[in-house]
Amino acid sequence: MDSLARLSVTEIDTIKANKPTLLAAEELVKTPWQMLAAVWYREHSLTMGLNPFQFDPPPTHAVILGLLQSYTDYKPTRYSIDDFGFAAILAACWLRHKCRYPLVTVQSYQKEDFQTVQVIAPNTSDKAVADAFYGYNGRAYGDNPFNSPYVANEMDELHHNMHFRGEDNGKWIDIIDQRPGAFVVYKQLLQENV
Repeated sequence: MDSLARLSVTEIDTIKANKPTLLAAEELVKTPWQMLAAVWYREHSLTMGLNPFQFDPPPTHAVILGLLQSYTDYKPTRYSIDDFGFAAILAACWLRHKCRYPLVTVQSYQKEDFQTVQVIAPNTSDKAVADAFYGYNGRAYGDNPFNSPYVANEMDELHHNMHFRGEDNGKWIDIIDQRPGAFVVYKQLLQENV
C-alpha cells in the first residue's frame, strides 16, 4: 500500500525510541506494537503527558480491571492512564475489545494448561485491524471503517483530505484531517520494518 502521507523521520525516531514500551504491551496483550504506535500518533501526536492514548472519557476502575482480566494476567497494584507503559497496555486491551471481526486464534500456555485465545497478530486481516482502530475511535462513520478519517485518511486518492464531521464539545465541526489515519500509519510501520 503506497499511501499519500507518511510519517516524518522525526516521528519514526520518536516511535523507535519508545518501541521497547510498546513491545512490552504487545507481549502482554498480543496486540501488535505498530497498532499501539498508530493510536498514540492519532490520539496524542506521539507526545508524552497526560492520557497519551486519549481515553475519553477516562475508563472507570471497573472497566480497567475488566479489560486487564479479559486480555492479560497483569495485576497492577497501582496504575494511571497517564503512565505511558500502563496506557499502552490498556490501549492494547481496548483494541482487542473493540474489534468486531474474528481475530487470529492461537494456543496460549497459561495457568498450567493450554487454552485458545484470539489475538491481533501480523496475519490478522486488514479488515479486522481497521475495525479495531474504528472501534477504538467510536464508529461514527457508518459500518465501514474505511469511511473514517481516523482510520483511513491519506490511504489513497479516494481517502485524501477526509473530513472530520460531527459534534465536539457541543459545537458542530467539519474540518479536513491533515494526518494519515491509524491504519495508514500501521501499514507504514509494517512495510518499513521500523
